[in-house]
Amino acid sequence: MTVVVVGAGNLAHALVRGWHAPDRTGGTDRVVRVLARSASYREKGWDPDLESLITREAAVVETAEVLVLAVKPKDIEETSLALAERVARGVPVISVAAGIPLARLETWWPGHPLARVMPNVCIAVGEGTTAAAYGGTGPEEARQWTRRLFAPLGYLAEVPEEQLDAVTALSGSGPAYLYLVIDALVRAGTALGLPADLARELAARTVRGAGSMALAYPDRPPARLIAEVASPGGTTEAALRVLEAQEVPDRLVEAIRSAGAKAQALGRVSAPAR
Repeated sequence: MTVVVVGAGNLAHALVRGWHAPDRTGGTDRVVRVLARSASYREKGWDPDLESLITREAAVVETAEVLVLAVKPKDIEETSLALAERVARGVPVISVAAGIPLARLETWWPGHPLARVMPNVCIAVGEGTTAAAYGGTGPEEARQWTRRLFAPLGYLAEVPEEQLDAVTALSGSGPAYLYLVIDALVRAGTALGLPADLARELAARTVRGAGSMALAYPDRPPARLIAEVASPGGTTEAALRVLEAQEVPDRLVEAIRSAGAKAQALGRVSAPAR
């Protein structure tokens, strides 16, 4: 199958990296091409072996068996209007643009099965978290294509569309929050005398391990998992007291709610004037 990705930003790069991993092809012969709007992708650190997949010739979309829109939300209308006539009617169209509702996609892509999908960049290493909702003329076909493309890249949840802005704020943006945590752990580790490379390894593996524990024991709420680490009067309790005194958990909730509000605002901006 031929997948054409429109856009060459960070999320597009993560998608293509994920699909090109030998163990994540989904058992299919897959050809991936990327349509770049400009040469700025060269500044985004694309893997050299993947740059050969990129073209600036819009005619590439005519080869698509499935089209993935990976442009910025502000650019998706212009991009769709410019390309829609080149894409064969009935080709599934998958948008990974944050905040853009299916109703708007339907106005730009009539006659196409549609999926609104929110992955995160961890798809690049097969550990992505993705949520999807479907619409257009063939939602079941869109569902099947989305499963074929995204299930090999990690976890795929199918949700009502009204939940996708929350997904965007939580797991779509989530890697950045955890990278912030990793950076703080590394800085603390080096301040305590650890070599930087060892501190990074310990921090990253700790975050990965904690996530694995939370998934392995779904019946244990986070508070219990915390209690299993924090012995009374111990080192973990001392650290948690500082975090709680600074209201770090509440500030994190506030930050994620802000991201959700931004995702909703993107959808409103894209709506037609009435």
